[in-house]
Amino acid sequence: MSTIYDVAKMAEVSAMTVSRVLNNPDKVSPKARKRIEEAIEKLGYKRNQAARALVAKSTGLVKIVLSERQTAQDPYFMTLFAGISDVLSENTIAQLVLHDMAPHLKCDGMIIMGLREGQALDLKVGEYPSPVVLFGKGYDDVDWVDVDNVNGVYTATKHLLDLGHLEIAFFRYDSDEPYVKEREDGYRKAMAEAGIQVKPEWVVTDMENDSVTSKARALRVLRTTNVTGIVCASDIVALGVTQAAKELNISVPNQLSVVGFDGVGVDMMADPRLTTVKQPVFEIGRRLAQLLVQRIKQKQQNYQAVQELIPTELIVRDSTAKK
Repeated sequence: MSTIYDVAKMAEVSAMTVSRVLNNPDKVSPKARKRIEEAIEKLGYKRNQAARALVAKSTGLVKIVLSERQTAQDPYFMTLFAGISDVLSENTIAQLVLHDMAPHLKCDGMIIMGLREGQALDLKVGEYPSPVVLFGKGYDDVDWVDVDNVNGVYTATKHLLDLGHLEIAFFRYDSDEPYVKEREDGYRKAMAEAGIQVKPEWVVTDMENDSVTSKARALRVLRTTNVTGIVCASDIVALGVTQAAKELNISVPNQLSVVGFDGVGVDMMADPRLTTVKQPVFEIGRRLAQLLVQRIKQKQQNYQAVQELIPTELIVRDSTAKK
């Protein structure tokens, strides 16, 4: 395997000059830089990443911290991770997926998912040894990227109202993460604007984010209420609702309109195909990683926090129709 000294010898320069070309090429004359680049290509020289990290006092590692209920096997997070990995790979940075902060493991930065409201984490810029970017709203002086959950579900509910539905339920799973409450807020906002008082039995919360418990709850609601539309906090919850309707011989969308949230593939598995609030999940992953890489390269702690709200898009398919 070729070394930096082999490159220096072939290019007739010092090893220090080769190092400058690899790390600060603007500081080397174009003529010398060209000779070195040609030598690198001929010798097939590849930089030692570990040595480079040691010199730069970096680990070349980013931690991705999930909440307790999140799993890397979930289609949503698989898509999100793909976006994150896309950017980290471009910058030769490895990723480690964890369910806690693991402070004993050194890293160059962290992307944290699902920070719960009131969670006692010391993430403020300047008080944590590496940059942090949150997926979801956080402290005022911490970078975060989030989805416009309120407007997403507001638009979904408004879609059903515009189709003539008045008795509309909202299925959300049992979670204390802020985004779940925000989605319920969007539903309530649309119903309030339409002058419709939400009945307690229309808001269903005692379920997991899966199709099994959502199907069981939908069977109960569809048997005991007259709802003609259901907005769901996720596509997988909506999948359970459509399964319950099928079991009860309730036609979707002729008798019941259903809207999901996410748009990462589960919406296409449903029969009929789900109308859904689509998140640009892959792009969100890329943006989280881009922001973190930017902070890592800045090597400074005093900066203006970036906080971005990403819009959603209502994708109308086969599971909604006029009442």
